[in-house]
Amino acid sequence: MRTYKAILHDSEVMWLERPPQKFGTRQVYITFLEELDSDSPSKRGRMMAAVLEELARRGTFAEIFDPVAWQRELRSGRAMPDRDA
Repeated sequence: MRTYKAILHDSEVMWLERPPQKFGTRQVYITFLEELDSDSPSKRGRMMAAVLEELARRGTFAEIFDPVAWQRELRSGRAMPDRDA
């Protein structure tokens, strides 16, 4: 059994990665990973902008001078799949 990532739009499937090879008719199981947000993309965008503005106002990440170095430091404690340690 293989898993393929996709988005279901009503009754149509949009593949997010390489689609499966064509095998004719196949039985499939579809698992919903999360509830879709009924908010419009523009509303979600405004909400995200408001959250980011609040983070900036609070200076939440002000101590991070080099974001790339900060991420590397965070990840140094765990192995990254398919990467050299």
